[in-house]
Amino acid sequence: MPKLGLHAAAELTGRSRSTIHRAMERGRLSYERDESGARLVDTAELLRVFGESPPEDASNRDGNGKRHAMHNVELRAKLELEQAKNALLQERLAEIREERDRWREQATRLLTDQRPAPQPDARRGWWRRLVGK
Repeated sequence: MPKLGLHAAAELTGRSRSTIHRAMERGRLSYERDESGARLVDTAELLRVFGESPPEDASNRDGNGKRHAMHNVELRAKLELEQAKNALLQERLAEIREERDRWREQATRLLTDQRPAPQPDARRGWWRRLVGK
C-alpha cells in the first residue's frame, strides 16, 4: 500500500496531526523515514490503528466523504509511484537507445571498406605495361 506523510495521514483519518504524531511517538503507529527525514505511514497501518471508518464530522454524517478522500489519497500515491517508475523506465530506454546507436555505428564502420581508393594514374592496363608506355 502507498505511504503517506503526516499531513496526508491526518486528512485521511480525520484525526489531527498531533494525534497521528502522538501515536507514532508512543509506538502505536509504525512509520518509516524517507531520505529527507520525513515520516511516512503505510495506509494499511493507519487503517489498523484508527479503523476503517474515520470519525464523522458535522458536515458529513454518513462518512462517505472521508472514505472517498482516503481512496483519493491512496490513488494519488499509487499514481506518483507509477510516474516515478515510468520516469526510470524512460531513462533506461534512452540509455539502451544510445548503446544501440553506438553498436550500429561500430558495425557500420567494420562492414564498410576502409581501404583508400586507388589512384587512377597508378594503375595501368596490361597492354600499356606490356608495351611500356
